[in-house]
Amino acid sequence: MYTSLEKETCIDEVDKGLRARGVDPSDYGPEDWWLYELETSLDGILDLTDENVLKRFQINSADLLQDDVTVTRRIGKQAFEEGYQGILAPSAARPGEKNLVIFLKKVPQFPSARSSMAIGFKDR
Repeated sequence: MYTSLEKETCIDEVDKGLRARGVDPSDYGPEDWWLYELETSLDGILDLTDENVLKRFQINSADLLQDDVTVTRRIGKQAFEEGYQGILAPSAARPGEKNLVIFLKKVPQFPSARSSMAIGFKDR
């Protein structure tokens, strides 16, 4: 499950991802896109926003922000196989912000929705 820590980061990540696939999200109405605030409890997170972690795993921080997902998928697969419940990573769509990837097969309980709201991309 690909999530962001902040609302605007989530919106920018979805916008960036859709546009990279040739989809213009502003072609859809505001009721077509929904944002969910989630609650979860995770124990084992690989924090790729920590320079010491990047050094220990020999990860180049620039590779985490590329459009090519080959490196990030390799890191995700390795983290999953090593038993991590998720990855905290820098946002490529919103510099300085963070995303949280949750490995649903590794968590004891799925995240629960605390709230939801319709969002639009017309103003972006």
